[in-house]
Amino acid sequence: MVRFSTIAATFLLLVSVPAYAQSYPTAHQIDVVGHTVGKIMHDSGMNGVSKFISMCYIQDYNDKAKLRGCMLADLVAHDLDAGMRMMFKSQTGNDPGPATPFLSASAWDTRVQIYVPRVFGTVDAARDYFYGHGNSVTEAENVVNQ
Repeated sequence: MVRFSTIAATFLLLVSVPAYAQSYPTAHQIDVVGHTVGKIMHDSGMNGVSKFISMCYIQDYNDKAKLRGCMLADLVAHDLDAGMRMMFKSQTGNDPGPATPFLSASAWDTRVQIYVPRVFGTVDAARDYFYGHGNSVTEAENVVNQ
């Protein structure tokens, strides 16, 4: 079983960089997020990933630098879940729905409404951060899938 407090502490220490220092995730941050999500997914499935990301948001609500790491992990989990759902749908004709309630469209929308304005101000600024210098989300997913 994964010790979420240990993984969370390591994750947040490694991904946090002051807001003034960068305008997009570094290769190191992407690697840390990918490895962290991959390890938790392997050990605890999407339930564990959802719990980890939820705790990340709660523990670091007042730290914008750390919240960016939480958001990148959330984007990775959201995309991985969407990919699995598309695969199942292509094979069975049915969308099984999100792996966890945390990954539902309504829960996702709520997190976007809470954290994007808090961390970035606008959706466009968030999009620029995650996708303006390459695709940080896909790069992190590639680390998960290694």
